[in-house]
Amino acid sequence: MKLTFKTQADAKKLKLKSDVIDALLEKHGRNRLPILDKGGKVLYVLHRSFIDKFLVNRAAAGAQIADVTLQDLLEAQDLAAVFQSFATVGTGARLIAVKQAMDGSPNCSDAFVTEDGSKATKALGWITDVIVREKAVA
Repeated sequence: MKLTFKTQADAKKLKLKSDVIDALLEKHGRNRLPILDKGGKVLYVLHRSFIDKFLVNRAAAGAQIADVTLQDLLEAQDLAAVFQSFATVGTGARLIAVKQAMDGSPNCSDAFVTEDGSKATKALGWITDVIVREKAVA
């Protein structure tokens, strides 16, 4: 499951509660959501736990939860880096390279296999920290 948008501005208009949590994460039983541009380049990976904390804090500050957008979330200085903290590897990368790439980036729980191994190109696959742990040989 992923969301694709023509521009980052389009993505930032998403309502966190209705568009992200209710329509996607809850409906599909997921805790993470990659957001890609129209070319397939990963822009963000949204994590449910961070979204929930953000919404609770906004509600406590008097915000109407239904109106809070992805842009609001990304403007939170303490969280913006978390949603852009993902690793990338090339198509020939082994699982150990994925683990090392994740370990080399703070707050990183996701890696994407891209056409050339960089964040600037189309994502071809998605590997989470859960997959790395499941596949790791003790």
